[in-house]
Amino acid sequence: MSAPVYDPWVDRPAPPRHAPALVEVSWYPWPLSYADDTVVEEMSSWSPEWFDVPLYPNGHVVENDRCVCGWIPFGTRKGSKPEYVTYGPFDSAPIEWTVK
Repeated sequence: MSAPVYDPWVDRPAPPRHAPALVEVSWYPWPLSYADDTVVEEMSSWSPEWFDVPLYPNGHVVENDRCVCGWIPFGTRKGSKPEYVTYGPFDSAPIEWTVK
């Protein structure tokens, strides 16, 4: 599968031309990376009572053209700042964003 096609009118990837009608969204393809090449995966155990913000859906099926939003919890080193957020699904090349 090729990399996402970007729609110039919105600030999000457009769905691939032959995308399935339903897709599963989850935390797994979103690791953080530090300058020393340390990678931090999403938390594997958590409780909704720990957070007072909406969490990104984990393991939910949505229609292909639906937007989802929320926070993904990570266990990071105190006082540290990751360099990159990566989106790396199994079926396409990873995309990185610099943390500001």
